[in-house]
Amino acid sequence: RFVPNDLLTRTYNACCILLNDHWEDMRTAGFVSNRIYDALAAETFVISDRVTGMDPELEDCIVTYDSPEDLRQKIRYYMEHPAERAEKARRGKELVLRKHTFAQRTELIREQLDGCAGVLI
Repeated sequence: RFVPNDLLTRTYNACCILLNDHWEDMRTAGFVSNRIYDALAAETFVISDRVTGMDPELEDCIVTYDSPEDLRQKIRYYMEHPAERAEKARRGKELVLRKHTFAQRTELIREQLDGCAGVLI
């Protein structure tokens, strides 16, 4: 169901584990879901399907799975290890605030477009 943006942090914080998966075209193109960044910014622990390039980008702040059985095992493990969940969530929040805010993305886009003919920045 739809969750309004102003309730997103509260909703994410209400869960022990946030499960994420990607559309096949996103996964194939290496496009990481915004949900991961939103959840990490809210200091929420995330388990997601694997997307090429995601692990190095997120510096081991989330857990990925490769099969339904792998997902079940990781859910069981992390439900029994709340301190590990909390540490990954804490590191994830620090990472997002350090490298992945909207202001930082906007500046990166501006840098990439600087000097492009016909583009108003």
